[in-house]
Amino acid sequence: VRQTEELVKSQKKSVPKTPKTGQIQPAYITDNQDAFNDFFGQKVHIKINANGKGSIQIPFQSKEDFLRIKKLLE
Repeated sequence: VRQTEELVKSQKKSVPKTPKTGQIQPAYITDNQDAFNDFFGQKVHIKINANGKGSIQIPFQSKEDFLRIKKLLE
């Protein structure tokens, strides 16, 4: 069992990890990123996966900040 564990560990070390490359955002996202940031008054995180689905993350710093963002969305 110990030999098998050592073998697995050595194989994991020998396999080079591929570096994560930044996924290129579609133009419709990059063209509108600044508009989102300006509207919410902070950096908004927009992520999109390969099949076109994505998410928008709006960070907040306090209860007051959260309520400000909620009011903007209403």
